[in-house]
Amino acid sequence: MKASRAFARATTLSLVWLVAMPDATAQGTDPLSVVKAVFAAQNAGNVSAALALFADDAVLVNTRGAKFTGKESIRKFFQANVDHKVQAEVQNLSPEVKRETVTLTDKYTTDFFERWGIGYVEFKTDVVVREGKIRSQINYITFDGLLKIKRACDTPRGRALVAGTSCDDFLRRAKAQTESVLGA
Repeated sequence: MKASRAFARATTLSLVWLVAMPDATAQGTDPLSVVKAVFAAQNAGNVSAALALFADDAVLVNTRGAKFTGKESIRKFFQANVDHKVQAEVQNLSPEVKRETVTLTDKYTTDFFERWGIGYVEFKTDVVVREGKIRSQINYITFDGLLKIKRACDTPRGRALVAGTSCDDFLRRAKAQTESVLGA
């Protein structure tokens, strides 16, 4: 009897504690929390959750310089990422947060990279967050990442077209985007 009363009391206290605690899944509105939540939603294939964190007039530029403006355009981009099994591992070794801007180094894998025998490639992401919503997101591949892709393009696996894109074309556009962002 004492054991069942102790169990009931522990259960009641646990329930009170759970109800009193703030929602652990709630994402903050600080820029880094918003960016992490977007990556988590994208990796889970939850396009709606990722899109909810973008402003209506947000702008996203992918690693090849394609610009997506507004939620509908960004939704199509996210859905294509889901279709191509894009996964981002936010390294968070040293995210730079300056007021409303977050710069992260990420490791991305895609079916493109897998088919070309690359594995993952390092990307940089510069994100501007205001009032808990992403206003802009600019992505580019690091120079080390570009070199990794270049090496893959020079192999037989790198000659395969993926979603109508050759490794060389992907590399050319990615290099132009990186140079544009870095002013190289």
